Amino acid sequence: MTVPQRSFDDTDESRSIRLSRRTAIASGLTALTGCLTDGSSRGIADVVVYNPRGESREVSITVTDGATSEIETTVTVPASGSIDLMNRVVMEQTVTATVSDDTREASTEWDVQGTLYVGVMAGGIEFRRESEVDTPRIVRPDGETDIVVSSHTEAEMTVRVDRDDQTAFEQSQSFPKDTRTAFHNRLDATGSASITAAVADGPQVTEKISLEDVVTVLATLDGELFLDRNFAGTRTE
Repeated sequence: MTVPQRSFDDTDESRSIRLSRRTAIASGLTALTGCLTDGSSRGIADVVVYNPRGESREVSITVTDGATSEIETTVTVPASGSIDLMNRVVMEQTVTATVSDDTREASTEWDVQGTLYVGVMAGGIEFRRESEVDTPRIVRPDGETDIVVSSHTEAEMTVRVDRDDQTAFEQSQSFPKDTRTAFHNRLDATGSASITAAVADGPQVTEKISLEDVVTVLATLDGELFLDRNFAGTRTE
């Protein structure tokens, strides 16, 4: 799924497209796809919820065509983070998307032609269509690295980053099925670090990498567990 380049945020900054290079920790892995097709050759779109605020937010999302609900879920979006609900809504139809947190609720009619981006902002809940957005990634200052966990099954997972004999980042939680959970701006893109991803009572992978020009460290559980690195000037398809 190809998307253009700019996202809404509180600073209205712009940034360049990122393409990708993959380091696989398991053999026989297949590349993740951003779009799938069904028997009628219609794509399936994502819903991305972004939270720029300093505390996590519990957010409820419902997408319905009036008769049936294609999404009806509640997720916890990390502080300064986002959650991508992957491959959820059949394209080429019009649906109603309703998003709420503990204090607000907002709805929009969505003519599904691509990803819907939802910002749970301090001033309210905002919607952007893919055609209105220049990048799916959240704008953030150059020189900082995101940590992203992509899970195709519901799993308890821990991601830890160690550098200079100290833990620079650690997150242990249950990650929902078919989601990408992003923790934005968590590391300086300098020096080297040891990245560990581990599934509770399951596999673990560790890799020592240079963070120079790395914009995303991606841990993916898709049958097997592996790590990606997205470099400046590149992005993952």
